[in-house]
Amino acid sequence: MANISIVVHAEGPGELGNPDRNVRPQDSLQSDNLGPAHIVVQRILTEGGKIPAAAIEFKEPLRIAYETGARAQGSKLLKSGVLNDILSPWQLNFQSVPPLIVFLVDSDDSPPQERISILQQALDKYSLQGAVGVAVKEFEAWLVSDSKAINQVIGSVSKSFQHPENLKSGEAKRNLSEWMQSIAHANHKIIDIRRDLATAMDLNLVAELCPSFKRFRQTLLAFDAQNFQIQ
Repeated sequence: MANISIVVHAEGPGELGNPDRNVRPQDSLQSDNLGPAHIVVQRILTEGGKIPAAAIEFKEPLRIAYETGARAQGSKLLKSGVLNDILSPWQLNFQSVPPLIVFLVDSDDSPPQERISILQQALDKYSLQGAVGVAVKEFEAWLVSDSKAINQVIGSVSKSFQHPENLKSGEAKRNLSEWMQSIAHANHKIIDIRRDLATAMDLNLVAELCPSFKRFRQTLLAFDAQNFQIQ
């Protein structure tokens, strides 16, 4: 089956999972290497875009040139030099079609459109197909949106959030961290719980409660099976 190659750049290990030292840039990622951000992207495309999961191939991102082996993450993704390192080499690889580049970053306390513009301009500069998502305040606002999924994955918690994007910066992350710490153990780590939440949450509900997720989903769904370059 032909594959749709996707590279996801995000805030850090909480979204992408912990990097495997045996996985090199451009390597295909196995299911154990995927983080919550990969799962969200995959679900949007399979559930909304009707693209078979087996046709989606996630690849390890390119790295920062001056930090050997380091993934670009967090605020570094907004720096022009870093964007050059992780995007421009795709133009030089004439052996294959460049992947779809997905940026998923936090707005923190900045206007989301500022970060959308920076990242979209970088994609345009290097003539790459891509989708940009900026979670208002933080990615964790999406993960805490569905109280039913929280109860299913973590158990009963003391709070639910009807307007997750109205929380103060860091509040969703702090609450989620406390809940996860209460159930995490050696065989079910924090990243496993985050993946479980990304798998269990109702995407329609998250879109209803989090306008930034709704925008990201719409942007990603603009790439239907015919828009993608199939390898």
